[in-house]
Amino acid sequence: MLAGEADQGFPDDGDHDQDDIGNLTAASGWTPSSMGLSFMHDAPELVVSVKGAAYERQLERDDQAPGTGEGLWRRVAFGEQSVIIAASTSGQEDIWGGRARLQWRSRPGKFAEIVTVSLSNAVQVPLGRAKKEVESVLFQCGFDVESVGGVIQPYPGDVVVNATPEDRELEYRFRNHLSYAIGHGVAATWPESLPVTQISTDSLPSEAVPRVKPREASGDALRMAWLADRKMPPAVLTDGLSGFISEYERWVSDRRAEGEAAGKYREVALGLVGRMDQATRRMREGVLLLGSDPTVREAFQLANMAMRLQSTRGTAVPSEKEPSWRPFQLAFILMALASTARDDHDDRDLVDLIWFPTGGGKTEAYLGLAAFEMIRRRLQDGPAGGGTAVITRYTMRLLTAQQFQRTARLICALELLRGDGTLPSSTPHFSVGLLLGGTTTPNDFKAAEGLLAEVRGQLSPQNPFQVRACPWCETQLMPERKSQRDDAYGFRATSRSFTINCVNNQCAFHAGLPMQVVDEAIFKSPPTIVVATVDKFARLAWIPSGGSIFGVSGSTFNPPSLVIQDELHLISGPLGTIVGIYEAAIQSLLKWRGTSPKIVASTATIRSANEQVRGLMASKVEVFPPSGLDADDNYFAELDKEGPGRLYVGILPQAFAPAWAIGQTAGRLLAAPTAIPSLSKAERDAYWTLVAYHNSLRELGRTITILRDDVRTMLEREESSNPDGRSIGTEGIEELTSNVDSHELVKILERLSISEGSAEVIDAIAATNILSVGIDIDRLGLMLVNGQPKTTAEYIQATSRVGRAGVPGIILTLYRSGKARDRSTFEGFRTFHDSFYRFVEPTSVTPWAFQARQRALRAALVILIRHAAGYSKNDDAAAFEETSVFVQKAIGMLMDHIRLADKREAPTIELELRRAVADWSTRAKSSAGDLKYQGSKNTDDRLLKTFGDSGQGWPTMHSMRSVERGVRLRPRGEKA
Repeated sequence: MLAGEADQGFPDDGDHDQDDIGNLTAASGWTPSSMGLSFMHDAPELVVSVKGAAYERQLERDDQAPGTGEGLWRRVAFGEQSVIIAASTSGQEDIWGGRARLQWRSRPGKFAEIVTVSLSNAVQVPLGRAKKEVESVLFQCGFDVESVGGVIQPYPGDVVVNATPEDRELEYRFRNHLSYAIGHGVAATWPESLPVTQISTDSLPSEAVPRVKPREASGDALRMAWLADRKMPPAVLTDGLSGFISEYERWVSDRRAEGEAAGKYREVALGLVGRMDQATRRMREGVLLLGSDPTVREAFQLANMAMRLQSTRGTAVPSEKEPSWRPFQLAFILMALASTARDDHDDRDLVDLIWFPTGGGKTEAYLGLAAFEMIRRRLQDGPAGGGTAVITRYTMRLLTAQQFQRTARLICALELLRGDGTLPSSTPHFSVGLLLGGTTTPNDFKAAEGLLAEVRGQLSPQNPFQVRACPWCETQLMPERKSQRDDAYGFRATSRSFTINCVNNQCAFHAGLPMQVVDEAIFKSPPTIVVATVDKFARLAWIPSGGSIFGVSGSTFNPPSLVIQDELHLISGPLGTIVGIYEAAIQSLLKWRGTSPKIVASTATIRSANEQVRGLMASKVEVFPPSGLDADDNYFAELDKEGPGRLYVGILPQAFAPAWAIGQTAGRLLAAPTAIPSLSKAERDAYWTLVAYHNSLRELGRTITILRDDVRTMLEREESSNPDGRSIGTEGIEELTSNVDSHELVKILERLSISEGSAEVIDAIAATNILSVGIDIDRLGLMLVNGQPKTTAEYIQATSRVGRAGVPGIILTLYRSGKARDRSTFEGFRTFHDSFYRFVEPTSVTPWAFQARQRALRAALVILIRHAAGYSKNDDAAAFEETSVFVQKAIGMLMDHIRLADKREAPTIELELRRAVADWSTRAKSSAGDLKYQGSKNTDDRLLKTFGDSGQGWPTMHSMRSVERGVRLRPRGEKA
């Protein structure tokens, strides 16, 4: 604690500020001179034990003659001093000979007495001298408060006004995660054991957060090989699955008894149990369908066969490694089975949301359901079941490309089953297509041909097609060095085609891989699964093709029957608002022919899911697994208290510039692996690469400069005096942001997997929120978070990227003292990290607000009219007829969606849609047949114009992320 400066001086006793006990406002300033704790207790007296130290200038070393010293500092520890405080009193006492002051104030609370205790530096110095007067500074300060004859009571949290049912559920589920104190300029801590009789200040707080793991179970019902046995009698299959469900039912029965005895929370508890019962009922219904419908049963068994095959890739595995489902994965598939297989099912329009912590296996759960649906369509509908069966959507191109590779492996397994006769020979081919932006994947064959020609001329070929390796045998599809051999490259491109093949002639897919990354090819021959970013669908307003993947525009295939939306929590804010409007058009396309797709979503962090899904998809939602009565156990997921978790550490570097603080912190973290010889090889590797997470590109750029300059120099200087020290490699510092080219991102991810000891290892990587989604590098174990992220969900997602393997993760969060949210989180560090899922903020989407409609409503109308009503070609804009039955159907379908999503705005939106239709019709008639969707920029013959352009046309975006126009600020006097 620094000395108090003149303008922070202590008030005289006669001028005591009752709202600033112990001058605690100085705890949050640039020169902090106090710290404190607030708590509740029922004891007759408290004992406060204070500790601290100071440093004195020492002119000579102890072992040198007088006058020959170098001017060193000697630590002087103050003896621990205890002060007894009687209940219901306020006062102060000088300690350590007047160097410090202990103050306290008591006031009555609703349930117990509230006390604030503060420790302050009593020395005052002139303004601006606090940091320079080192001998006046108090170091390593802290205090403990012990209740004598009573206990420390739980400290009340935030008061929620107009609490929602979800708020009451969270209060009940986290009832055992209690806070016992709040810090002021410092964090608070207390023992694990109950009752709590002591609390302490903590300047470097830490909290070990156990990993949430899927419940482990064994038995035939979870083994994919057993579930795939087509010779098994149906009754044996259904009996095995019923036994699996019965275990969950018994657990639910125990929770019901617990809920009945929950006192004031009884209604909340039984409501939670009701959702468990609903999930059980749906699982039972899925098992009954497997027993009664041979086609559904065969599709289920073949899906298990395909999932097992993509896991083993055709190699023999020992029994202990036999692929099996985690209980929640199988339970989810059974629960969603009936509503996926039957388009007239009551739950067909219900969005099933998989809510499971990062790394739990959500992707495998929905891929298993996708495999079932792709096979079922082909078995039940024959050739009409071909085309696009599943659309999977992601929010970030990096995650999309990664999941494309995982999906492609399943498609390869399905193709092998089709080729060896396991599936009927008449079954249409299985394939997967990747839809990303034109800067990431080519839009047409001509662009792909040009890209490949460019790559063939490169000395070190850079793969621009997002598929770096064969998904089946993992052979790289590009040579490391330029080659004259055509078969060294796994891509073939002409002006009319584009194909991918494995370059390994021993691979089953040497002749061709069932993958496609060129938009033109995907629309020409719709793949079984389309993997896309959500904002790619904004392009549908601009292109004549695209309807084919939705089963419209004259397609002979049935529309997609399963839509998967990954990382649902990311579709919020401005992006979610725009996505919601386009979603009305996408869902109307999918429903155009009279059927509705099953929608599945997944997330690791969500709040107010009902409101978000209603705003985005105009649907109800059911979360799986249902929440348990305790936040730590929902049967399918539980805390792993024995395995490695994550250690969160907080630091609030007051009185120091953020740039200096991050440089010093990063330097110490980077030096640690070589400075601690007791680390195992696995620990040394896990902590070798420092991941520095940032909230903005501006902060990240500053850190990159500090790492490459200050930190590198610091470590080199230390290494010169310590041969065992650490240095940073020439290419050891990288950044992971949206500014990095797609092929470079993939290379960086590959380098992150390289272990310590290699020249290619990454020493430090600075990243933004691109890190928090889909970056699964098991070896990473060390993270520096530069400032509290904007949302708790982002914090959980980002920090979950370390400590995923056998080594505990370490996350050090560097809080900004000048930011109120950072300071508040630091002061309540233990409470926050003990239950941070409770603090996930509700997501916000307002797709039908006026400003959002201005940007996207007419684009949604164009998408539906163009691809479903038969006006797809560029010139067809002139053939538009307002009275067409298809136009009226399009308006009706959009309005059906909007009324469910936002009933209040629906009447106004309908008027806007009809005005848009009238405007289009008027322009079509007056254009004498010249109106086009896209026309010359300087003419009036275009229906659409790029959002922000001048001239005639409806402003339309090319990407859903283009929400706000850039505005140039010009200083006065500057010439235009």
